[in-house]
Amino acid sequence: MTSPFRYHVFICGHNGPDWLSSCGGSGGNALLESFKREITERGLEDAVFVGSCSCTGLCERGPVVIITPPGKWYTRVAPEDVQRIIDSHIIGGKTLEGRDDPDFDTLKNKMRASRKISAEESEEQRHAGFLPASLDSKITGFMQSRIILSAVELDIFGALRGKSAGSEEIAGRLELDPRATDILLNALSAMGLLNKKNGLFSNSEMAAAFLSGESFRDSRAALMHRIHQFDSWSRLSEVVRNGSPSGFVKMQDRQKQWTETFIAAMHRNGSYRARKIAKILDLDGIERMLDLGGGSGAYSIAFAQVAPGLKSVVFDIPNVTPITQRYILQAGLSDRIITADGDMHCDDYGSGFDMVFISAICHMNSPEENIEIFHRSALALKTGGRIVVGDFIMNEDKVSPLTGSLFAVNMLVATKAGNSYSYKEYSDWLTACGFDKIRRIDIAAPAGLIEAIKVV
Repeated sequence: MTSPFRYHVFICGHNGPDWLSSCGGSGGNALLESFKREITERGLEDAVFVGSCSCTGLCERGPVVIITPPGKWYTRVAPEDVQRIIDSHIIGGKTLEGRDDPDFDTLKNKMRASRKISAEESEEQRHAGFLPASLDSKITGFMQSRIILSAVELDIFGALRGKSAGSEEIAGRLELDPRATDILLNALSAMGLLNKKNGLFSNSEMAAAFLSGESFRDSRAALMHRIHQFDSWSRLSEVVRNGSPSGFVKMQDRQKQWTETFIAAMHRNGSYRARKIAKILDLDGIERMLDLGGGSGAYSIAFAQVAPGLKSVVFDIPNVTPITQRYILQAGLSDRIITADGDMHCDDYGSGFDMVFISAICHMNSPEENIEIFHRSALALKTGGRIVVGDFIMNEDKVSPLTGSLFAVNMLVATKAGNSYSYKEYSDWLTACGFDKIRRIDIAAPAGLIEAIKVV
């Protein structure tokens, strides 16, 4: 089969043990992003495939870049080499010469020797009772997570916005301990989120884009919700013993800061998904929509932008709707989207709606609570109206997909009775509440959609 691409560029980003050299440890993953960005900026993405590859065995000469044709291996590739390689090899059609790249026989010998050493080391570790690297990385994954979240919480990246500074200066500006700050900054540099040169730290490209506040892609507000989640997850053992989180606080009783960060996180995720879903759903004929537990109103906003005749009511608790109104105002849709205060578990939703949209709500509820809100939704709909549920949809074994299983644990530590549910469970609940023509709509996202029609 002929390849649809003229060139294939593979970059090794394999991370070996810390005591051994590796392409990942030498900046292979950042190099992969540099190649992707440069190829895209030059308009070559239709002609050049860029991807990662597994360990090449040339760990001490990493990062390794392989380009076919003709199957040229570039070793010890630095960020400043990317443009030169593209200019010479991809644009000019000639391999970049004048480099310390090994010949074919040297390549084979080094790869064989490296693989032999790696196999022997793995066998010795196995006999010594060491945890497999794949398991150990899962266990210690919280370390890097906590470092990043603490840096966000302390505003380390914001303090380095557009500048370089030493650890003492950063500590003084943020009123932090100098020694602790220096250790944290070094770890962030090791993880590739900061750059360190001559004792001065600066934001990496990724940190500048997502964590510093200098880009429209800034995610700091949303990540504050992750910090709150980290605290909840730390009590998982206690929750499994007792069955539910101790000191559980209802959404309407949460502090203002928690609510703000939660809605910011939901808006960040919801806005992206809402635009995709708005293109998938048939919104023709939908004049009145109820956005149940709509939070920031991300879905109402996206749907209204696609369907000019659609008007929506975002139904949520009183400490959320003022936040909703800010997002609606920013979108310039205050004349078509309004809010309604209420508790979905006990208050009336209104009536005469063509569609009830329920996104990221059911996983917070028990089965009995979901049946109740489906029943209330049916009362709010016209006959022939639609209910659309967006949420994680598990397979029958409740094991997969992995994202849904992990999220079920998140509900375990954060709610009294929440879970991730299967398509059959949703289908049974909807049928019991007078809905028919139930179908699943697959979308390119971790969560899915279920649509049903009110029969009477």
